[in-house]
Amino acid sequence: MKKFIFFMFLLFITTLHAEILYHSPVDYKTFNIFDTANYKTVEIISRQQALSDLNDFIYILSSSYAGYDDMIENSFDTTILKNKFIDLISQKNTISTKDFYNFLIENTAGYINDAHFALILNNKRTQFCKKTEIYYSDTYLQYKNDSFYVFETDTPLLEINTKYTDSTANLFIYKSKGQNIYRVGVLSNNPISQKDFSFNNKLITLDLHNDGAIEVRLAEKMKYHEIETAKSGYVSISGFMPADNDSIYKKGIDIVLNKYSNLSSKWNKKKNIVIDIRANSGGYPVYSAFFLYSLYDNNLLPLTRDNKNLIINHFNYDFNRNLYIDSPVSAFAKLQSAAHKNQTDAVGYYTNFLSQQQHNPARLVYTADYNSYTKRKRPYYKGKIIILTDRNTVSAGEETVAIAKKLFEPTKQLTIIGENTSGMYSYFDVFAITLPNSNIILSVPFAKNIQLKNDKFWNGEGFGYYPDTWSEGKDLNNSIISITKDKELFEKLKNIESGLQ
Repeated sequence: MKKFIFFMFLLFITTLHAEILYHSPVDYKTFNIFDTANYKTVEIISRQQALSDLNDFIYILSSSYAGYDDMIENSFDTTILKNKFIDLISQKNTISTKDFYNFLIENTAGYINDAHFALILNNKRTQFCKKTEIYYSDTYLQYKNDSFYVFETDTPLLEINTKYTDSTANLFIYKSKGQNIYRVGVLSNNPISQKDFSFNNKLITLDLHNDGAIEVRLAEKMKYHEIETAKSGYVSISGFMPADNDSIYKKGIDIVLNKYSNLSSKWNKKKNIVIDIRANSGGYPVYSAFFLYSLYDNNLLPLTRDNKNLIINHFNYDFNRNLYIDSPVSAFAKLQSAAHKNQTDAVGYYTNFLSQQQHNPARLVYTADYNSYTKRKRPYYKGKIIILTDRNTVSAGEETVAIAKKLFEPTKQLTIIGENTSGMYSYFDVFAITLPNSNIILSVPFAKNIQLKNDKFWNGEGFGYYPDTWSEGKDLNNSIISITKDKELFEKLKNIESGLQ
């Protein structure tokens, strides 16, 4: 999701109603975005250099970070932060960048709930929102007669039909084992290998594990796979981020993304469509959105790399849910990024915008007002949609779920299978900004999804979207066939646990 939304916002600027919520004068400052080729490790900085970087850190947050107002609501106080650091360094002439890095983390983390926001030093990345993951036991319960009873277990301490007398918060619907079957487990943001649960009002220790997620794959090593049967279509895709213009992977990734986007015209008569976005690393939401909206409406033309007018005229979906921050920092960062990617049109736009910021530097907070693009009251597509998710489904991968929920949940056509998603969706349009003296890198989102508070399916940063049925490994195939009834697909998905990549 990261860079796409803002660029799309620019494409729409002539036709959408953009409302400026806030306009606050700021000092004019710019910073370099992270550049691997020119990055140098710094071990020690002077007191003055550290104080300067601290002021720059505060400036970047207050002028450009989309979550800064949330930080203020959480009682973040820049004066307190400065005074704490002055006390820390008052008797020192120098400070290590590691100690400075740790200071920023310790005194800022409690005010930020944003999985995209991070500080990076010497390849160490600290995120400010921990991912919550599922830790399963191998004990399954059946719901009957208004209670839960042991259905299957790996512990000799439990007998079949023993009554479960603990919290239902630790039960996860697990349909691959049958109807009304639940798996005992724990959602936790810290590793946990054992936990006591109550059975017949006695505590029993169950072993826990969470080895069900598949490997995360980087965008430039994108994996894509299609399977067809007479009844069903299956697609797995590991990311939605286009390659840079000068990348050797660009042609192949463009082909993959366009194939995925246009699957609706190929599969709109199928009884089942399975979209596997486990370990999907995110990128631009346009591809899933186009695919799903096309299934819904059935009248969009093929999406191609150069078809900008198509997006403007036919793809006005939910831009009213986003809030954007513009500032000297964001303008310069986007100009640098566009120049690095050889995006000539974007370079021209951001050059002009940066010039405006030089003459009148300000923090501008926008919202965009658009009507959703749907002409039909009910979906054109009449079949079932199944989306496979796991803890490594992030950002634009999560937006795939959000869009599918909006379009196909009301008609009960959608089922989410797997694990909860990563919970990295509240903030986006992320750039890596480098503090000039310490070379500490800030991963800073310049935009915010402001309508998630109205999304009843969203469980928050770090929690994400929960599946309709929890499942992992080879059980995924049983969960899929319970919905599709497609034996041919079941045979072709025998190695589903590896993601078929």
